[in-house]
Amino acid sequence: MDIRTSLKPYMGQLLSPLDTAIFLAMLLLFYTAGLVIYRVYLSPLAKFPGPKLAAATGWYEVYFDLLYGEGGQFPFQIERLHKRYGSLKVLRTTKGPIIRINPWELHVNDPEYYETLYTTLHHFDKFKAYQWRLNAPWASFSTPEHDIHKMRRAAIAPFFTKRKVQIYYPFIIKLVEQFCKRLELEYKGTDQILSVNDLAGSLTADAITNYAFQKQYRFLDNPDFEGRFTKSVRGIANFTMELRELITEVKLRGHVPKPEDAPDTIFNELMKSNLPPEELTVDRLESEAMSIIGAGIETTKESLAISVFHIIANPAIHKRLRKELEEAIPDPAVLPELKDIEVLPYLGACVEE
Repeated sequence: MDIRTSLKPYMGQLLSPLDTAIFLAMLLLFYTAGLVIYRVYLSPLAKFPGPKLAAATGWYEVYFDLLYGEGGQFPFQIERLHKRYGSLKVLRTTKGPIIRINPWELHVNDPEYYETLYTTLHHFDKFKAYQWRLNAPWASFSTPEHDIHKMRRAAIAPFFTKRKVQIYYPFIIKLVEQFCKRLELEYKGTDQILSVNDLAGSLTADAITNYAFQKQYRFLDNPDFEGRFTKSVRGIANFTMELRELITEVKLRGHVPKPEDAPDTIFNELMKSNLPPEELTVDRLESEAMSIIGAGIETTKESLAISVFHIIANPAIHKRLRKELEEAIPDPAVLPELKDIEVLPYLGACVEE
């Protein structure tokens, strides 16, 4: 029997396309209304002050980040919200400034809560959506689950201790001597403009890529200290293929090739760690590499460039710092040990600032 013949008695009872569209629209309307009512009035976060629109939808945040002014304005809007709502009572025993900034998050602007939020007594997971924000979802930094993050972090944490930095210090000194020599030969006494941002980027890129992979990009040799890696670090995904090749080589060899007298690299130690096999896949290690290299370059580069600018822009600071360094380093050709540099009080104050 033809299926159209068998369904013919029921055809009159089926909804028309228009009726179906109206039904789905009503269903969506009721769902949206219910969701908004729950978020604004019934959610566990409903007791905290903040704009009702922000409590109802994440599009409030999107508006300030993409459409308002020049974009990227939500952090400044949060500051304004704290001024507006910070004096309101949040809980019976607690005052602000704790505000609600979207349907899922609170923002705390009070140092008294530091020990409450950043504590080892309670294990908090990160917001799941943040795992994908830096295009390195399997890196330690991006891991939302506390227990997995703890395991991944433990494998790389020893490489960021003071003892490891001291072992690597001679290599960093060689990089410093290299760019100082170039400044002396190519820039001193000339009108040539130096981009401190590029210089700092090349220095940090040469340091962190060597520390991670024993990889020599030699950005400090490039004209004007420009390097393709430092220029595109904010779009570090462009280097996914190259990083993936490095990781694949590490996996095949079981280690990173390096001279016998060279210190261990981060990824050598990772391969020798107690991490389970699923933590040593190419995808996982690629994310870790992107995170370490990206953070190692960008944060240090910005700190160096901004520090140099403010030191030079403030003659009194520049004069005092230079005097301290000249006394501590009478011969610039012989740089002191790390232990002798880190005790300099004014240099230390500039670093902390």
